[in-house]
Amino acid sequence: MFGRLWQRLGIGDVLEEVLEGRQFGFAVERAVFVGRLHRLLVSGSDRDCANWMADYGIEGVEGLALHHFFRAMAWQARNSAKRASPGQVVNVFKAAGIALPHRP
Repeated sequence: MFGRLWQRLGIGDVLEEVLEGRQFGFAVERAVFVGRLHRLLVSGSDRDCANWMADYGIEGVEGLALHHFFRAMAWQARNSAKRASPGQVVNVFKAAGIALPHRP
């Protein structure tokens, strides 16, 4: 489900475009995806991300190790133009056609 949402929103494509010409030597887009997914589902230590990932059949993550996640997250933090406001996050879901439950 999260992989399809990532695809549908074009996040991987945007990352690949931004990363074009960079020589990281590992799948940065996949490391960012797994890092975000880990935070969303587990909300535990980033250090456990590589171990957690091994328990799931996530496509394209072969060879990723803990230091790859740290490098990908450091790159992402340096290159984030701005933080999204809660309203922007909701708009991303609306753009993808995903209905969020209303709060009472």
